[in-house]
Amino acid sequence: MTRLVVVGSTGFIGSRVVEAARLGGLDVVGVSRSAPDRPPVSRPVDLSDTATLRDVFAGADAVVLSAAYVGTDEQEARRTNADGVRSAVTAALHAGVPRLVSVSTASVVGPGPHRDAAARTDGLAPQSAASRTRAEAESIVLGAGGVVLRPNLVYGAGDRWVVPGLARLIAAGDEAGRSSALVSTIHVRDLARAVVGAAEPWPPGLAGTVRNANAPDPDRMSAVVATLRWVLGLDRVTSDAGAGREGRHGAAGLTPHQRSLILVDNWFESASLWRDLGLPAPRGFSLDAADTEWYRRHLLDRI
Repeated sequence: MTRLVVVGSTGFIGSRVVEAARLGGLDVVGVSRSAPDRPPVSRPVDLSDTATLRDVFAGADAVVLSAAYVGTDEQEARRTNADGVRSAVTAALHAGVPRLVSVSTASVVGPGPHRDAAARTDGLAPQSAASRTRAEAESIVLGAGGVVLRPNLVYGAGDRWVVPGLARLIAAGDEAGRSSALVSTIHVRDLARAVVGAAEPWPPGLAGTVRNANAPDPDRMSAVVATLRWVLGLDRVTSDAGAGREGRHGAAGLTPHQRSLILVDNWFESASLWRDLGLPAPRGFSLDAADTEWYRRHLLDRI
C-alpha cells in the first residue's frame, strides 16, 4: 500500500492513525470537516460532499473512517455517524478504493456484563444516539466489504472521557477504585497500529468482518485506578473536589452507560486481531511520559 486517506484526521484517534501511517512510510492524506490548521490535514471536506470525497479518494489504496460524533444530539449523531459514513462509503466505492477500515466502538453491543465476548453483528443493543448511529455505520461499511474495528476504552494523550471520567469518580468517592470489574482497554497509539495494519492488504477472512480491537488481556478496574493514583498523583484529589458533580447523570457527571463501561465487566476477545494482522499485541493499561504530561495539563485542574 502506498496511499492512505484518513477521514477524521484531526480527531483523537484519526490523528494518531495519520502519525502511525507516516512513521510506517505511507503516503497519507488527511480529511477533516474543519479547516486545516496543522499537518497532517490537507483537505477540509464535509462528509456530505460525496463528489469532493470521490476526488480525494481517487487512487487511494485504503480509506480509514475515524470521524465520529459522540455527543447526545440525535440529529448530529445521524448526520455524522450514519449519513456521513454512507456518503463516504459511496464515494470510496465510486473511486474504486479496494479497502475500507472503520473505527467503531464496543458500546454498540449494549450493556454488560461481557466476558471474553467475541465480536458479533447480531443482537446489538446500543443505548445512546451516538451508539445507535455508529451501529448503523458498521452495517454500511460491512455491506461494502470493509473491516470494522471495535475498541472498548481508548486512552492516552487526547482522551477526553475515559481517564477524566475515572478521575471524577475518584473525586466523587472512589467507586472505581473499589471495583473488581474486568475491562478491555487499548492505548490510542496501539489502536492506530491496528488500524494501519488493517488498511494493508487483508489476510484471508478479514474482509467484511467486525473485529474487537483491544489489548488481549483485560485490566482490573481497581488496578487501573491504582495506576492513575500513582502516576497522576490523584491521591490529592479528595471527595470534596467531586462534590456537586452529581448532576442529571449521577456521580461524577457520567451517564449510566459510561458508569457501566467502567464498573461492570466489559472485556472482549481481541487476541485474534493481532494474530491475524501479524502485529505484536499490546500490553495492558499503562501511561507513558507524554500521556502523563497531557493528563496533568488538561485534567487535574478541571476535576
